[in-house]
Amino acid sequence: MYHPFKKIRIAVIGTRSSGKSFLLYDIIHAFSLLGYHPEELPLSYPHSSFGTFFYDNFNCQTGGMRGTESYACRPNNHYGAYLSGNWLPADLPVDFLNIPGEVFDDSENRIDLFFKMKKLIEDKDEDMFYLSEWESPSHEIAKLIIPKGFSLGYNRSVKPSSNKHVSYLSSWENIRYDLEDGHFKDKGNCKKVSGEYIFKHISELHIDSLLLTLKSCWPKLSRKSNLEWADLEGRQVIHYFYPLAYCDQATDIVLCDKLTDEINLTNLEENVCFFFKKSQFVNTHIYLAFRAADTIIQKKSEWHQEYVCMLNDNKSDIVGRNEVYSLFLAHLQQAFSKKDQQLEETLEHIERSVRDSFWNLLNYAYHKDFIQRLVSRKPDMYKLRNVHPEFLPPHVYFTATPIDNHFSIFENDTSDVTRFYYQDGSHRQSFTREVLADMSRHLCFGSLQLLTDILLQNDILPFWYNSLQHRSKLLKYFQYQF
Repeated sequence: MYHPFKKIRIAVIGTRSSGKSFLLYDIIHAFSLLGYHPEELPLSYPHSSFGTFFYDNFNCQTGGMRGTESYACRPNNHYGAYLSGNWLPADLPVDFLNIPGEVFDDSENRIDLFFKMKKLIEDKDEDMFYLSEWESPSHEIAKLIIPKGFSLGYNRSVKPSSNKHVSYLSSWENIRYDLEDGHFKDKGNCKKVSGEYIFKHISELHIDSLLLTLKSCWPKLSRKSNLEWADLEGRQVIHYFYPLAYCDQATDIVLCDKLTDEINLTNLEENVCFFFKKSQFVNTHIYLAFRAADTIIQKKSEWHQEYVCMLNDNKSDIVGRNEVYSLFLAHLQQAFSKKDQQLEETLEHIERSVRDSFWNLLNYAYHKDFIQRLVSRKPDMYKLRNVHPEFLPPHVYFTATPIDNHFSIFENDTSDVTRFYYQDGSHRQSFTREVLADMSRHLCFGSLQLLTDILLQNDILPFWYNSLQHRSKLLKYFQYQF
């Protein structure tokens, strides 16, 4: 299938309960609101579908969302689609990965070791890595990386003793069992591949086989280095190898922060910035998504009434949704300038998360390509900061899952904080069930504007989009294009 677009690869990073799953839930709905629809995926597609994301993350018994635990990440643990519609000349490839924030803990050690490991793998010119393809009866393809001269057919089948979800398979016998369990057969087309191929195609490969191959080849790979495999395991570089490699290829990274949490993102922002300094990938777009914006609105009943009236006037179309969100930004800007005492704790939390660390991250990510900066003649982030010293950086968003297209704010269920309900007279509505029945009911507050920004930064939206008068000056500032 020919794709004139580059693939959009979105890494969503945050601590536990920071709202990663909810944000991805919202973004899928926002694609629908913008007129994009997933096409049928080929059987060989390496990732899970958008529909599978709902199945994996939606708890049908409680009506809430499952939390993200630390796990052994593989290609089928992230989700993707080919999107069509809204004047796209061909299907747009999109995939995203939900990444626990602890991947970036111990940053200078783990990240430094990861990139040293990556360089050793990519620089090795020896005849070392081979691609072996296996196919299931449903035509699913498993792309194994094996050492030179190795044949999996000589290994017996042994059932893994540990949970495959939380740890990688520890032997070729376990991999043999896994393949036999899925009725995979060797296609017999083994071919030599490079270290660069491995990282470029990381999201298509059988990760368990890759890690076993790297371990067996490590004495040769590290011959002129003092980098020990035991150090890589001890610092959990091996456990987090896949999400780190994915972030190195991501076109867009969204950091998540929950406004009701005491922890701010400063450390995570600094660690991600260190990651970019080590990475060779250019033009990764960075965003910050604050969750639980509804807690701000609930403290300001006069704001809420304005939003309800505005949506009624605009019939909750894209223009109306943008205007409501723009009005919220204007209200928030006033609250910052007036030091609103009602929102004092929330404003302090926001300021802690967008201090120097996030400005530095934005400046480095968006202006890593010095030549591009010279050609564009646009100001760097520090000059932009001087123009708007009293407010927030661009690419910062405030999201709220429990708001529908009438601006009814659904409440947290006391028995399950991931479930939201709205008491409409004698009828109690569940947010997730109502929205899954009709996607247009989801306001996608903040997440729609974030997705629009992602599409703008990747030059996906139609050329005439910027000429339309449906974005305020303030919203255009947050969706600033370099």
